[in-house]
Amino acid sequence: MAGKGEPKLLTYNAEPTARLFHADTSRYRILEGPVGCGKTAACIVELLMRGMQQEPWEGVRQTRWGIIRSTYPELKSTTIKSFQQWIPDTICPIVYDVPIRASFKQRLPDKTLVDIEFIFMALESPEDIKKLLSFELTGFYVNEIRELPKEVFDYMRGRIPRYPKPIADPNDPDAPPLFKGATWKGIIGDTNPPKIGHWLHELFES
Repeated sequence: MAGKGEPKLLTYNAEPTARLFHADTSRYRILEGPVGCGKTAACIVELLMRGMQQEPWEGVRQTRWGIIRSTYPELKSTTIKSFQQWIPDTICPIVYDVPIRASFKQRLPDKTLVDIEFIFMALESPEDIKKLLSFELTGFYVNEIRELPKEVFDYMRGRIPRYPKPIADPNDPDAPPLFKGATWKGIIGDTNPPKIGHWLHELFES
C-alpha cells in the first residue's frame, strides 16, 4: 500500500485483444472498440513498453512520442486526463507550455535509463500539419483517430522515424551503424468503430 503523499500503484491487466495489440510489431496499429473497453489505457501502456524496449545507446533508452487529439479541449479534458491516470505527475510531470510536454525517466534493473518524452498536440485540420515540422519523433499515438482528417494521418507517416537518430561508425562510413536508431517506430491509435466509408474503415478494414 502506498503511504501518504506517495504515488498510487496501478496494475495493468491487458484484455485479450490488447494482448494481441501489444504483441504485434506492425508499424501501424489501431485498437478499435466501444467506450470503456480499455483501449486508451492499452495505447498509453504501449508507449511505455516500446520506450523500455528501445535499444540503449551509452546506457540510455531514448524515445519521443507525439500524443495527438483532434482538438485542444479534448486533448486537455480527455486524453491528458487518461494519460495521468496511468502515468501520474509524480513520475512524469506535464508542463503546460507550447507545446504541452512531459518527461518520464526510470532506471531499469539492467542499469540502463529509460528516457521518454511525450509531446501533446491537437491537429484539427491539414493546416495544423505545420505544427509537426519542428519535431523529430519516434512515433505517434492518436486518441480517437477517426476524428482526424486522412491528410493529417498521411503526413504523420512521413514524419517517422526521426528520433533517436542512427549513429554511423566515424572510422568506417560503409560499416553497419554503431547505433540503429529507433528499435520500433510507427503510429498507434484507438477509436470507436468508424462508419462504413470513413477513410479509417477503408484503410484498415476494406
